[in-house]
Amino acid sequence: MIPIEIRRVKDPDGKIRVSAMTPLSNAFLKKELYKELKLLESRYCSLVKVCKKHVKKIKSSTHPYGAAVLRWKLGDAIQSFINKCMKKGFAVTNVVSSISQDLGFSQTEVRYWIRFRKICPRRTMIKRSISWSSYRRLLRLKDRRAIKEALS
Repeated sequence: MIPIEIRRVKDPDGKIRVSAMTPLSNAFLKKELYKELKLLESRYCSLVKVCKKHVKKIKSSTHPYGAAVLRWKLGDAIQSFINKCMKKGFAVTNVVSSISQDLGFSQTEVRYWIRFRKICPRRTMIKRSISWSSYRRLLRLKDRRAIKEALS
């Protein structure tokens, strides 16, 4: 795995853009590294756009079930991005902090979304009777088996 970090950089014209970076020592590990990093940057920007749409819906959602589903969708989008990067041989080392900064949520909240998606791999596993705040309390438990039992 090649470690990659998402950074915001300022172009000479002052425009801030997303850049995927890796230590120079890794530059020779893959022949097409530059193209793959550009693709990763593009995928990350697409991820942020999708996540911002979900965040907008969360802020306007009045139903507790809807808020949980939207947070699952956030976790799913982030986890899908991570999985695609790993398939290409990249480990994005700061995905949680980057998403946190780009969406304006705490890193803890972003980790909850990802963990929620891992605990409930299918959206159909989300129960209408459980609010997001209740899911969050469950996600604080360390034992995955205990969480799954509580959701059964």
